[in-house]
Amino acid sequence: MPGGKQYEMFFKLNAQQNSGFKGAFSQAQAQFARLGHEIQALNRVQGNIAAYQKQSAAIEGTSQKLSNLKRQHDALQERLATSTRQQELFRQQIAKSTGDTSGLEQKLAKATEHTAKPREQEAQLDERIRGAKASPN
Repeated sequence: MPGGKQYEMFFKLNAQQNSGFKGAFSQAQAQFARLGHEIQALNRVQGNIAAYQKQSAAIEGTSQKLSNLKRQHDALQERLATSTRQQELFRQQIAKSTGDTSGLEQKLAKATEHTAKPREQEAQLDERIRGAKASPN
């Protein structure tokens, strides 16, 4: 059976051990709190990155749409220029002609009619381009 001295020594050893455990657990709790704050900060950064990626994708999509609309606009401009040149040629031929110009006038009317649709399309494309420039997606 242990004597009084042994109990006293066990008590002191237990007290030293428990104080060491208490310090270790306090440090562990503090470390968990720090890790929790770090995780929250990383989650905020991750949210910012996701928002940036989403905005970048929207900008890229808008840029592609705008590029496509500009290509269509350029093609329409070329068609309009060709039709306008044809109309001018017909007008010159009519002006130089001394005989019957009804055939040339019909060709001019057809060319003018043919130019009307691309002009409407051009106006629509211009509107879409303005919309694409103003819209983020």
